[in-house]
Amino acid sequence: MYLRKPHACCEYALSGEVGKIVNVFGRNLLRIAVPDEAFRLVSRPGTYVTFRSSSGTKHLALIAGYLLTDELYKRGRVLEELEGYEDVIVTRNEITAVVVGYVRDGKVVRGVESLPAPGERVFLAGVDQLKPLLSSYDIDVGTLVAAPGVNFTLDLNMLASRHFAVLAMTGSGKSNTVAVIVSRILERYTSPRILLIDTHSEYVPLAKLFQGRVRVFSPSGVLQEMLRRRYGIDPQSLEVPLWSLGFEEIAELLRLDSRATKQLLHLREALLAVRREKWGEATPDDPIYFEPGKLLEEIRGRDDSATDLRLKLASLLDDPELSFITSPSASKEIYERVLAPEPEKSGQAYAQVYRRLFDEGLTIVALGGLPSEVQITTTATILRALWRVVSAHVQAGASLPVLVIVEEAHIYAPKDRETPSRQILEKIAKEGRKFGVGLGIVSQRPRELSQTLLAQCGTLIAMRTTNPEDQRHIMLSVEDITAELVQSLSSLTVGQALVSGAAAPLPAIVNIHSFSELYAVELGGKDVDWSKAWSGRQEFLDISKLLFSHREAKANSLGSNQKKPDKTAKLENFFQ
Repeated sequence: MYLRKPHACCEYALSGEVGKIVNVFGRNLLRIAVPDEAFRLVSRPGTYVTFRSSSGTKHLALIAGYLLTDELYKRGRVLEELEGYEDVIVTRNEITAVVVGYVRDGKVVRGVESLPAPGERVFLAGVDQLKPLLSSYDIDVGTLVAAPGVNFTLDLNMLASRHFAVLAMTGSGKSNTVAVIVSRILERYTSPRILLIDTHSEYVPLAKLFQGRVRVFSPSGVLQEMLRRRYGIDPQSLEVPLWSLGFEEIAELLRLDSRATKQLLHLREALLAVRREKWGEATPDDPIYFEPGKLLEEIRGRDDSATDLRLKLASLLDDPELSFITSPSASKEIYERVLAPEPEKSGQAYAQVYRRLFDEGLTIVALGGLPSEVQITTTATILRALWRVVSAHVQAGASLPVLVIVEEAHIYAPKDRETPSRQILEKIAKEGRKFGVGLGIVSQRPRELSQTLLAQCGTLIAMRTTNPEDQRHIMLSVEDITAELVQSLSSLTVGQALVSGAAAPLPAIVNIHSFSELYAVELGGKDVDWSKAWSGRQEFLDISKLLFSHREAKANSLGSNQKKPDKTAKLENFFQ
């Protein structure tokens, strides 16, 4: 039991002192005793406190947890035992704080310079102390939960070059966070290059907000028509020609099991044959032009063990929704216009087909509505093209920095299955910094995501996450985060995030800005208002035109004069 100190509330309010260090655990974990009178000052998770270490250096710590005890209930006492002791304190307040850095020359340095001694006084970090430390970077993403007057900013160089991850359960604000980051970049910089793989086509409204700086690409046909009707925008036609796919991308598209060794062998040999008709040194993965029908003919000429492969390829070529892969008219015209011997002819056509996806501004590749294997193949092919183009620029002594953001990254880089998209994503994560390719991964299922990929992300933006396996996966994969901070993820509300890592000035709990409030635009992933919808009548629409619009779109594209693509400089070494 403790005796109450007279007028302590006023004293704490004036001095800023909130308690004393009781224990030091390991290298960066503190337990701090806080009197009742000061508890209100530190009652919000994410509050910063300061203390002096044994060497006198000022350190900052982030409050991560609480232990509040009442001795009456703990020991089963009754009030009669305490008669006559009006000033007895029966409560004990302890907070857990993680040391996040120390101050040197007016700047914060990550880590611990030296440890404090038990009994060291702890003070509340004021707004005037936090603003210079947290509000001076490039990208303003939100405000501190514990100090709404302090804007929280991210360093663009570290965000892009060291990669980042936005992780959360469904409905916690992942898409809002990504939209805020992308919009802030577009506002601040004149010539960014951002490629956004939009798995559910929910970022398309950005095209209306930043007109002329955002391009939306979608397969022609029913999916493109749906985007026109829903958002009132006119997407450009996405083409990912079959000849530009590598062996593994085509195998994924055909859903060939890794155990189907004979089918895989037939496919590899057939690809090698059709590519070498154009260039004798081609490999099955080189983007050397061929007609899809030629590949089918090559497989037809093989023995009965290739029958299943032939049927799958024939079905693929007959699917009108996949015409952007199997019969892309614009890409064919580009190839036919290039006047050069192979492999330069295919190389120049390849560059012209994909370069428009990497132009200045924001490019949204809207893949909503496509089967997952088509999304995986399309994404893998586009990212491999990006890698080849950027690598060629670097080899030529130039640079072409591109930030790639991948929504639903667990689809493309699952931890328990090798996919073509996982291979190229992990390559970008490991080597992208050297070539100027940044990566942002977004996922609601961290436990299903490649741990190799997640471990390469230097900045973590983690929103509400309650699944223990997700929390464990985050803690094992991301540096600069402790178990105490990870456990706090379950208590976050919608729109709040734990931000930590290379791009963050300090680990912090942040209220991410609301995209819709900032820009008066709603993203496409907004939940349906069920009560409003069911309060009136809903009528079935005539969807026949939507169901079959792909055929009309395909016929129109075949009969129209395609706009000639811009000429591009020849890029060497595509096939290395």
